[in-house]
Amino acid sequence: LSDFLFACIQKNNPNFKGEPRNWDDQIDKMIRIEKRPIEEIAQVILFAQTDSFWQANILSGKKLRLQYDQLWIKAKGSAVKSQIPKF
Repeated sequence: LSDFLFACIQKNNPNFKGEPRNWDDQIDKMIRIEKRPIEEIAQVILFAQTDSFWQANILSGKKLRLQYDQLWIKAKGSAVKSQIPKF
């Protein structure tokens, strides 16, 4: 999921320099502690990186985790579900 977030960010900004390995801990906590399904996280990532407002604000695993609930509410009504890769 860290790599997926990084790839989505780079699609919007090919010059983005980030280190997805630094995001692994935040993604792990979302899955392990907060019990968020992997497919749901992927849907939220895809939504965040296709939304004009959120794509400029979600540029790390930490920001994704921090804003997750707001993103999920917005994403659940969007049509990005069919574009999510299988994990």
